[in-house]
Amino acid sequence: MCCFDGIIIIILKFEIPTYDIAMKNWNLFTFNKVFFAAYFLLAVINSLAVFIEDDVFIQSLRPLSIPVLLIFFYLRKNEINTSMVFFLFFAFLSESAVSIFSDFNSVCTESMFLCIAFIQLIVLMLPRFKFTQFDGLIKVYLLMMFGVALFFFKVLYDLVGMPFLEQAEAMFFSAKSMVVVILVFISYGVYLHVQSKQSILFLIATVCFGFSNALDYLNLSFVNNLGFLVINRVIYLLGLYFVFKFIIEENNCKVSQEPEMQESFSGDNILV
Repeated sequence: MCCFDGIIIIILKFEIPTYDIAMKNWNLFTFNKVFFAAYFLLAVINSLAVFIEDDVFIQSLRPLSIPVLLIFFYLRKNEINTSMVFFLFFAFLSESAVSIFSDFNSVCTESMFLCIAFIQLIVLMLPRFKFTQFDGLIKVYLLMMFGVALFFFKVLYDLVGMPFLEQAEAMFFSAKSMVVVILVFISYGVYLHVQSKQSILFLIATVCFGFSNALDYLNLSFVNNLGFLVINRVIYLLGLYFVFKFIIEENNCKVSQEPEMQESFSGDNILV
């Protein structure tokens, strides 16, 4: 009888957590599909709005992207730290600049708010950027990459310039572009230091923002092509999608790193 009770105790102890883990993985898999479907739907609708060339529809649709992703994000009761809250807030203001700040220059307001939003991401990742802990060769490699990016940006600006932008517009856009370059540099350094899933997701997000900024530069400078506008919008939304995925992965890691004292104590009580 005691042997039979011991078998039941072992089954209860090991099978139930296995079932719970399976259910959590299934729920996470379902949520990932739903969340990606939300991004895909936003990308399709935004692309159609650009092709239709209805300015009112575009201005009404752009501010909805972040709230829609937030709604699906909170379906799993996720948490957001302060820097991410400020990032999403200023990114939302940049998306709403045309409709909310209609009396001001749209390029200036969008660039200013997006610049502040990217600075929030830099503030978030800067403590994880352990530059002094890299080997000498890695330090030289990172500095060379940063220098090449700045040189390419300067050469492109000298060749093309911003002929269709006013001085204030060019200043704010250049500031935003510089912040994006620094953000990509820091995120790449964090990835080299800690090659985790979070660092990969964040790096992908920043690279998407970088490509979006480059396409935005082309559209503002001399090429106003519908295809570029669509790709720009899709890539920017993809960057937001990976930012949310980064936050979700951060929350998952916090949960997995919680001490297992309570579980161990419960197991001992069962055995007793």
